[in-house]
Amino acid sequence: MNEMSMAEKDGQFGAVSTDIGSVGDRSDSNECQLSFEQALQKLEQIVRRLESGDIELEKAIKLYEEGYKLQLHCHSVLADARLKVEKIVHDGEIAKGTELSDLQGSYDSP
Repeated sequence: MNEMSMAEKDGQFGAVSTDIGSVGDRSDSNECQLSFEQALQKLEQIVRRLESGDIELEKAIKLYEEGYKLQLHCHSVLADARLKVEKIVHDGEIAKGTELSDLQGSYDSP
């Protein structure tokens, strides 16, 4: 659901609870220090808060921004993990004697 339809659906915003800490005061480096699981948990909390519709517009925007950064961090961590797995598979295939040319199309993005 995009932010416009959330605002239309939820109508008025109320006060923000502090269950996810102070929002918008964190730097990008803090998100990068989180594990994937920690970042995903914070992102889920943000989504729940935004979907509840009981927060002020400015706080909702800050939450959305933080969530977006967390989403980018999670995506980056997953992309790195995928590359590591692909390298393991690739190295294993090379060790078994598979020709590199046989593997060319198998690592393309879906």
